[in-house]
Amino acid sequence: MKIILDANVLFAALLSDGLTRKLILSLDGLIAPEFLLEEFEKHRDYLKEKSGNPRFDVSERELLRRISFIPTEDLKPYKKEAIAIIGHIDIDDVAYIACALAHSCAIWSDDAHFRKQDIIPVFTTAQMRRNHSF
Repeated sequence: MKIILDANVLFAALLSDGLTRKLILSLDGLIAPEFLLEEFEKHRDYLKEKSGNPRFDVSERELLRRISFIPTEDLKPYKKEAIAIIGHIDIDDVAYIACALAHSCAIWSDDAHFRKQDIIPVFTTAQMRRNHSF
């Protein structure tokens, strides 16, 4: 099963060696718009410092290796519909919705604003945990 990984989930996994990291490392089919890499680069130094993890670079590589990144160009045909779905809620999340539309799958996010739309299914980390026996 494919599922779109939101930036907040990746960031949580980088900050702590907890449930979110275990889930990412155990699941197949994680995808994300390449926009996630841009978001990560903007916050990388902060995340590295805040994590206090001397092996941050290793954790980063392990986590990013589990995600297939979808080129922005591939999402362009879905952008207009994605804007209609979430543009009025959070324009920064259009790429995630477009990715979900392109791949006919749900989003994994703990951001409540994703649940303000009812077109794309959204799972929280707690729901992912229940669905995967952690």
